[in-house]
Amino acid sequence: MMHQPMKTKNKTAARIPLLACLSLAFLLPVSCATAPRTAASQAVRIPPYLSSAAPARGALIDAVPLAMESASGYLDTLKPEILGLKLNVQPVAKAGFFGRLDSLKPAMKPVRQIRIHYWSEDARGRPIQLSGIVYLPAGGGEDRQSVPLLLFCHGTQVLRDRVPSRLSGSERPLAVVAAAAGMAVAMPDYPGLGDGEGFHPYCHAASLGHACVDMLRAARALLRLPGVAPLYAESPCTLVAGYSEGGYAAMAAFRELTLTAHGEFPLKAVFPMAGPFDMSVTMKDLMLDEAPIVAPYYLPFTILGWSASHPAMRPAEALKDEYLDALLPLFDGRNSASRINGQITALQGVAADKGVAAAMLRGGFRRMLTAPEGSEEARALSAALKENDIWDWPYDPEVPVYFMAVPKDEVVPFANSRKALDACRARGGRGELRELQQAGHESGGYEACGFMLLKAWDILGM
Repeated sequence: MMHQPMKTKNKTAARIPLLACLSLAFLLPVSCATAPRTAASQAVRIPPYLSSAAPARGALIDAVPLAMESASGYLDTLKPEILGLKLNVQPVAKAGFFGRLDSLKPAMKPVRQIRIHYWSEDARGRPIQLSGIVYLPAGGGEDRQSVPLLLFCHGTQVLRDRVPSRLSGSERPLAVVAAAAGMAVAMPDYPGLGDGEGFHPYCHAASLGHACVDMLRAARALLRLPGVAPLYAESPCTLVAGYSEGGYAAMAAFRELTLTAHGEFPLKAVFPMAGPFDMSVTMKDLMLDEAPIVAPYYLPFTILGWSASHPAMRPAEALKDEYLDALLPLFDGRNSASRINGQITALQGVAADKGVAAAMLRGGFRRMLTAPEGSEEARALSAALKENDIWDWPYDPEVPVYFMAVPKDEVVPFANSRKALDACRARGGRGELRELQQAGHESGGYEACGFMLLKAWDILGM
């Protein structure tokens, strides 16, 4: 189903041709470099693309080829002796992950990296321009390659430039390897990150669902361009995956693809891994707990991100003055999560891992969270939280859903995934939940993505 162009007076629209042309002029010299220089990678180059299309959701604005990339360096980082320095590799080793990598390695190709901009829609229905990247296995003069499409959603990020389109992020090694082995991998930056304007709405269901589904549409449009279509043929296979906020984004995309874009993409599997799906209960209770948590910055991050679309989330009414003054300037896209957490613990006079999220809240805001029926404002706040729950909806019974989470996750409680699995099965969906064997949230991401790629390769017969 194609969407009609949206009517807009957005000032961004008038700037797009100039911005796109400038980006082309700046990046064209880079696109001439290839690494490594093989016959296949030199045979055909994908030309830059610029469109003046109306801002319909998913419309491709521009596509800029970057330097070719080799998977060899990333394969080195995925060796068990390297990964074993920071996590328990036995679960994925026993499942055959490293053996599968070895078997796929001889046929892996150089990877085309194409930075794109595309149209999406914000939570208020206004058109917005977003950025992302598409990785493609290089092809030469051979017959068109059939490329299944993997939407790979990245985890939480407060740094504007540590995102896929900037060739950054912890998911990059896995994305490059997946593309080298034969997939088209589409990675959105999300609103408020990369070249997206405004502030990132952390775990805001509508915003992330739109951004991810529209990234799929833009990637499909890329594969259909005259300069690209002779090389690639879409296969009837689309997969969606992500970990942490990426797991939440994957679930938001799955819901939108099921409820409002059914049949537009041939979904074969979804991997919503360790996402904070239950914002109104599980995550709220975590933030209201008086016990220390390792990442208290998530609370002000959420409040700031939701404030544009949920008036009940006004930062000045939610956060104490000292936190407003000291923290808000740090959420400018240039400060890391560790620095923001450090400022929180410094204000509280506690050790680096002993910050208490609830201590940042004003008493009145806490009372509204704990007594959601107490006032009209409290009801609005409760409604905002429930609106961004992403666990209970009519799941597509034809699409298997592979939940994965760490039972003792210190950042995103395991209860999120358990609750989503129960709802999925109760609604007729095909859900499974893998209990990851890592000690914490960060290391769990590597294990989860390893199992995700193994299952994806099984589905694709690779």
